[in-house]
Amino acid sequence: MAVTPKGKWQKVEVEAEPVATDNELHALLDARRFDLNNPPPPTVPIFTIRGMMVATAGNITVVQAPVKAGKTALMGAMMAAALNPEAGEDMTLGVRSPGAGGGAIIHFDCEQSPDDHHAVICNALRRAGLGRQPENLRSYCLTDVKTPLRRAALHAELERAGGAFAVFLDGVADLTFSVNDEAEAIAFTDELHAMAIEYQCGMLAVLHENPGSEIGKTRGHLGSQLERKQFAGLRMAKDCDEITTVWTTNSRKASIPKSQGLRFAYDKAAGLHMPVDSAHDAKSAAAGGALVAFAASIFHSAPKDGLGWAELRDRIMAAADIGISGAIKRIDKMHAAGIIQKNLLHKYELFA
Repeated sequence: MAVTPKGKWQKVEVEAEPVATDNELHALLDARRFDLNNPPPPTVPIFTIRGMMVATAGNITVVQAPVKAGKTALMGAMMAAALNPEAGEDMTLGVRSPGAGGGAIIHFDCEQSPDDHHAVICNALRRAGLGRQPENLRSYCLTDVKTPLRRAALHAELERAGGAFAVFLDGVADLTFSVNDEAEAIAFTDELHAMAIEYQCGMLAVLHENPGSEIGKTRGHLGSQLERKQFAGLRMAKDCDEITTVWTTNSRKASIPKSQGLRFAYDKAAGLHMPVDSAHDAKSAAAGGALVAFAASIFHSAPKDGLGWAELRDRIMAAADIGISGAIKRIDKMHAAGIIQKNLLHKYELFA
């Protein structure tokens, strides 16, 4: 708006400066045009959970949780999986990785004290079964560094490392001035995604959920924008038994429901967070145990040479009070689970 000679306000149109010339824009578009005969490299998995990709090169994965839900433990386990892909799943909390090879693992800790940061990395090395620090592990405590320098340091470190396998931003909100500034959130998220693509690395951003949020709403416009752009969201929650569950939200690939998520809790004897069976695993184990017990009762008074198919079916029908189709399904389940098997006489017997 501007003031006219008569003292009235009128709208003044301001022509925006072009961001690029036509030739530059044409070149930009040509480099990104779909070409059936020139497909891009396939997506490279960085981390998987239960066989599902949760982080890939060139993408952002958001790790979200309330305060003190175990985010740092999960980050350490993921770093361990990348440092040593042969590490046991108990030590990586069930996270798997093809391994970083010589690729850099960059970790910016913007939340913890130097002493806590040091302990986190020591635990990650312990999980990986390493007695010394690998050259490609580049972890920094930036809690006392101002926001503009943190942002600049990330660019500088990626350039100095010549790229990376994975970048962990433990406290991604601490690389912004305000999580509630929409313009900054959009620009910063675009910046992170562009770096992930340029350096072909997985960008793992750790972000707190709003206190008391039951739907898992992360902080401000930054959380909303990261959710829109993420490859997958890893959500974490701790229950009243101090057990943390990790599952996926808004994943571009197959998702991991909460009932099948990773579960872990702090183990005083180990001095680390260690895995706990998921609700799905516990239910499956219980169901399997019940099936074993049922089979044992069926074969309790069976002849030594086993039971023929019809006799086994009839015993199941009588014991479980079910029909023929139900008995047949029960036989199939027991056979598929390896609880029963056929002997040389083609009769069924319990698998020893």
